[in-house]
Amino acid sequence: MLEATISMLADLTTVFLNTNVEYEKFGSGHPDVVPYQAFNSSDGYFIVACLTNAFFKRLVTVIGAPELNDDERFKTNHDRVERRDVIGGDSSGNLLTNTRDHWLALCEGADVPACKVNSFGDVFAMEQLASQDQSWTGPTRTTSPSRR
Repeated sequence: MLEATISMLADLTTVFLNTNVEYEKFGSGHPDVVPYQAFNSSDGYFIVACLTNAFFKRLVTVIGAPELNDDERFKTNHDRVERRDVIGGDSSGNLLTNTRDHWLALCEGADVPACKVNSFGDVFAMEQLASQDQSWTGPTRTTSPSRR
């Protein structure tokens, strides 16, 4: 299990193993791509993944902050990584004005990678899991590997 956990941190561990530098805490985001993080809406969290400058330009237009496209502080991903705390503040305030589904629909329409952050209730209600023989359906409910 330790090895599996470490493998999920490949980006971070590779930097550490090759430079002996540890990242500072950066919340739900990605260490080298901004914004690539969870944002809060009026009814829940969703993740936006702006892997390119083009995605960022479309995102700020979608959220009603197109002026950020002309802001020199955010021209490149490197600029945004350096100002991670500002991006979260400047771009996230507008998101509280509407629902997660609203923002996800706008992101999808603008071809901005985004997805819902699921609660446990959302996860266990998924059709994909309902079709599996899982132990959370018995008298003592717990999670375990599928028994197929």
